[in-house]
Amino acid sequence: MKGVAAKKPRYQQEAAAAITTTTSGGDGGVTIASKAKDTGKKKRRFARKEKWSTYIHKLLKTVTVDRTMSSKAMEVMNSFVGDTFEKIMHEASKLVHMSGHTTLNARDIQTACQLVLKGELARHAVSSGASTLSKYKAK
Repeated sequence: MKGVAAKKPRYQQEAAAAITTTTSGGDGGVTIASKAKDTGKKKRRFARKEKWSTYIHKLLKTVTVDRTMSSKAMEVMNSFVGDTFEKIMHEASKLVHMSGHTTLNARDIQTACQLVLKGELARHAVSSGASTLSKYKAK
């Protein structure tokens, strides 16, 4: 399987394309480069890439202290969490659009989780989200 290239998720492809794209400003387009204050040279800003690895590592350490995760496994988990988050947010935005609201609320996220995740995983996600939301509102 040497010649077969693995297909990256869409959000990783867009992030890679955004990093390589620069414009000189002017008529529309995405401007990633901006002029430095003192010199006429352009200062390059890179698009931010979402990484879930720190949160995955913290969760792993709360579950079991003596276990570790390889960097390849962390890349897989990072991609999995990113894809799942993207699916939930896409479903939630469709729910908001269909309901005619302009604001995304907790009920939309809960319904999107139930639609994207199935069975016991959905029930666990909803109960954890509800308990976290009640703690947040109590502050």
